[in-house]
Amino acid sequence: MARQGAMTKQKKDRKPNQKLIAMRLSRLSPSGSGRPLSREELADACNRILERIYERQERKRRWAGFNASYIGGLELGEPAWPNADYRAALREFFGSTDTELGFYIDRPDRAPEIGANPLAVEPSEHILHQGSMRAGGDIGAILTATDQVRRRIEDFLDRDATFAGKVSRLQNGVDIHAQDVLTVPPLEMVSRIGLDILDTLNVLQLPGMARTRELHAVLAKLAVLTADEMNVVGNVHAARAWYATAMAAADRSEVSELRADVCALSAMMPLYHGNPAEAVRLTQRARQLAGGNKCLANPLAPMLEALARASQGDRRRAKDALSDALRSYDNASDDVRSETAFGLSLRRRLFYEGRILTKISDYHSAGAVHQQALELYPEDVVGDRTIIKLDSAAALFARADPEHGAEVVSTALRALPNGHQASIFAAIASEAIGKAGENTRALPAVRSCLEFVNDLGRQSRASSGGQGSGR
Repeated sequence: MARQGAMTKQKKDRKPNQKLIAMRLSRLSPSGSGRPLSREELADACNRILERIYERQERKRRWAGFNASYIGGLELGEPAWPNADYRAALREFFGSTDTELGFYIDRPDRAPEIGANPLAVEPSEHILHQGSMRAGGDIGAILTATDQVRRRIEDFLDRDATFAGKVSRLQNGVDIHAQDVLTVPPLEMVSRIGLDILDTLNVLQLPGMARTRELHAVLAKLAVLTADEMNVVGNVHAARAWYATAMAAADRSEVSELRADVCALSAMMPLYHGNPAEAVRLTQRARQLAGGNKCLANPLAPMLEALARASQGDRRRAKDALSDALRSYDNASDDVRSETAFGLSLRRRLFYEGRILTKISDYHSAGAVHQQALELYPEDVVGDRTIIKLDSAAALFARADPEHGAEVVSTALRALPNGHQASIFAAIASEAIGKAGENTRALPAVRSCLEFVNDLGRQSRASSGGQGSGR
């Protein structure tokens, strides 16, 4: 009876799947009536997809299939995590992920009490059993379940760990993320960082755990890394919110260097989304916070200010700020010059310097500086290398070589690996094409290139939920 009561309460507490409902209502009925897609029409479409899936995989039908009642149940949140075949059919129909469809593995509302079995992860155990019984299966679900088990092991080990040990583990995770963001696709990176944010919050909620400056610093760094990735994919609203969260956490850490660094990094959002004046304000605030401390903000803040001034067309102030940045870089410590998201390495310094020179139309100097940068960048750091190529295309457009410029833009963007086609690149490519004159933009090669760039921008913003033009 107790088990039956718990199940009844669980169903009563289940919330409607608003994401799935919105997905269905956003599609029009294939009948041509102009009405939203009905549950029955969605069920029929998913059953056709199931047949194709079974045919491709040479499998026999395992489930009864969809009907309108089952779709209605899903929209009510029951079940919250349908079987792998059904999820695959819905993902294929809507072109969305499980998360975007509102599906999740049901978990208890609160963490297990001390003394509970640390490996009692029923949903994960069920998925792993399925994976062990037959070939194939939902790879994403299996990987997620395996990671849940690993994290439960960490939770179990954490019970006996010292506070210093917990903080050290979290700080090591931040250091790894700060290196991985240079090569890992943005949305994958956001997911990885999000898991560590949850880990940090779990540590904060442990009995007797003090909310220390060290943990606030960890949260600030994880939040600013998330903000940077949101900025790259063009989700302006999310980037702004995450930068604000990072600033709040940095303030709570009471570490002046971290406060200055986060403030400088937060200038990226207005800088790449059409508000250079706000970027100038933030970089100047970061320089004040940095004071005489040896931190990233000392060279980075004036470097970003120079880029903002150049975007405003203020050549003199851009060159003055660039000079300040180069002087600060020369006096920077090895930690500040490190190859991470929290460092300004030589190649990154050359990258920014070349961008500034491009924006003030000193194309000859920009080309020489960018060539030095390219020699230092490995092939797997695709973002900066692509932007350098787009800047070189801007020089070609400005020098009345539009067809060559269009070719450089198209080649650079088409070479982006899957997961890296962020709207930042479409925005910078559009800016480069804008260097061409009105008559030049009417050329077939340039017009075709611009259409491709606009399509890329729309697709990347749609896939990331972005509202802006990209960094």
